[in-house]
Amino acid sequence: DITLKNPTKEGYTFLGWTGSNGETAQEEVTIAKGSTGNRQYIANWRQDKCTITVHHIEKDTKIQVAEDESFVGEIGEEYIITDLITNNGANDRAILNTDKYYYIETVGNAQGTFSAEVNNTEVTFFYGVNTFRISNSQIEGGSISDIEEVVKYGENSTKEIIITPDEGKMIDKIIINGEEVEFTEEKNTGIVRLPIFENVTENKTIEVVFIDYVIEITDSEEASLIGLKYQTLAEALQAMSEAGLSAESNQTTIKILKDIENEANAILDQNVKINLNGKILRSTSNSTPLTLSSGTLTIVDESVEQTGTIMGNAYGIYSNGTGLIQVTGGNVVARNGNGTGKGIYASGGTIEITGGKIIGDNEGYGVGIGINGTGTIRVSGGVIEGGNYGIDNGITAEIEITGGIIKSNSTGIYSYGGTLKIKEGEITGRNDGIGARGTVVVEITGGVITATGGAGSGISSNSTGLVKITGGVITGSYALNNGGTGIMEITGGNITGDYSGATNGRNGTMTIGIKDGKVSTEEPVITGGNYGLNNSNGILNLYDGKVTGPLNESIHGEITDLEEGYEVSKSEDENGLETAVLRKSKCIITVEQTDGGTISTTREEVEVRRKFYKRNNNNSK
Repeated sequence: DITLKNPTKEGYTFLGWTGSNGETAQEEVTIAKGSTGNRQYIANWRQDKCTITVHHIEKDTKIQVAEDESFVGEIGEEYIITDLITNNGANDRAILNTDKYYYIETVGNAQGTFSAEVNNTEVTFFYGVNTFRISNSQIEGGSISDIEEVVKYGENSTKEIIITPDEGKMIDKIIINGEEVEFTEEKNTGIVRLPIFENVTENKTIEVVFIDYVIEITDSEEASLIGLKYQTLAEALQAMSEAGLSAESNQTTIKILKDIENEANAILDQNVKINLNGKILRSTSNSTPLTLSSGTLTIVDESVEQTGTIMGNAYGIYSNGTGLIQVTGGNVVARNGNGTGKGIYASGGTIEITGGKIIGDNEGYGVGIGINGTGTIRVSGGVIEGGNYGIDNGITAEIEITGGIIKSNSTGIYSYGGTLKIKEGEITGRNDGIGARGTVVVEITGGVITATGGAGSGISSNSTGLVKITGGVITGSYALNNGGTGIMEITGGNITGDYSGATNGRNGTMTIGIKDGKVSTEEPVITGGNYGLNNSNGILNLYDGKVTGPLNESIHGEITDLEEGYEVSKSEDENGLETAVLRKSKCIITVEQTDGGTISTTREEVEVRRKFYKRNNNNSK
């Protein structure tokens, strides 16, 4: 006999043989000895496990979006297969970017029981790619090209964005999804072209804000210019020149409509008034916003807040000619990072300040107003401030102060030559209120002049010139300090020094009062904490006034000359302060009596006796 050997197969269970032995599977089949004829036997199997293959496909493009997966299970075991979006990374399966993809549908049996019928079948999950909309909000004042389109995640948009302002308008802001973006306008047209959006991963909404041009001519003798608007100040000035306007023409008013951040040194040679209108006019790097070569430049600010500002680097305004700069409001500021900026700087011409603020670098060596040549500075209002000098007269300019506030971390007003006249106003410096140098002639008739530093001088003269004081209030550690070889004449004012009221040294000449045969003990008034008057080596003439200091130090040093017939009289008050004034000299007089003999007395005593005798009708001599 022949017995068939049962086979084996991985993953399968042998059920038996069928064929020549019949349709019923038999595990043991024997061919009897002596049998004849062909015999055929088929091995019958039962699969132990089933496999399902899973695909992940983008439906539109049929592109595979994740590696195929195989799910294997025992016969009779239930199964559930989910798409990758729903699965969200569980069971160590692949993760799809949910920002990019979304689930659409399933083809195949993704849920059921493992069986021979599902073995080696396929399940396909189809996905879609998220899309995003490019659009613009409603705009006024201009137009935007057709940018509407739908873009798939991660792809680029296809339409260029062209923004065109209406006539008389300009683009102020471009906002994409709530954030402002930078842009560059085409010259002359104001059109802005934005690039396509790359790698789009969200909706894009564009908002455009249009405003009028930044510059408008609001008044001019050339009527055709009125109402015209420009994108830069230089363009407006060029239009004025082309219209034939010059320094001799009537004033043209230019109004700033919005902040200007990059004005590249506009040159003025006309009669121009600039209304800052609360806006900022800022120069490009290392530049000056405005340069006046001739004509008149008037700066005003018609805003209530007075926040209009001309902001420069080296200078806020520069004058290189003989023109006139007038400031009535707003702010003119220069800050260049190294502390040397000058609010207004001129090599000549005239500067008139009636209001506003002029500020140089207020730290370091900045100057509020500087002039380096012949010219004139007149101040009747406003605030002038600089780190080193409030006002700096480098050569021979004429300065007249009738109001306003001038202050500095160093010297309020520094003048090397020319003339300086103070009638009213406040001048303050940490080192010196006024620094007189060179051949300058200073005339003080009023105002308040102060040095705030511990060793500062209200007026410091280290010159060969002349300082004349007829009024005003002057204070400092040294109220007056005549340290040069010049002349200081004091006929009025209230002068108070924490250390010394007035100090004269270095062979200078200080004259207090007028030698006219009369003496005033009312003015000038000079007071010092350590010395009222302190004369070191110079000439000190005392003809009028009242000098107060500590006991025995109201006047320190020699007096060169007094009013004829007068001498210094000192008195101490209840606080221990000593006051020195001039009194008539006490002369000894010999008087002959009618009964013979003589008596010696003073001039004052003779006057008292004369009045007594006269009152009593006594003819005695």
